[in-house]
Amino acid sequence: MVTKDVYRMLLAFVVWALVSGLQGKFWTIWTWFDGLAASVMAWIVAGVLAIGAINWVMENWGKE
Repeated sequence: MVTKDVYRMLLAFVVWALVSGLQGKFWTIWTWFDGLAASVMAWIVAGVLAIGAINWVMENWGKE
């Protein structure tokens, strides 16, 4: 089971990666893998959100 701290770290990394990728492309890897990175980040964001939503439902479903 993935803990909330891991989710926060993942989310922080994803946000940082997107922001650094959008701001003038400071890192050369972002200019090099521009299209690939954009699609990969989109899939990662979608996956993290989906897993987070599923975990939230599983945690809160039985509490009511």
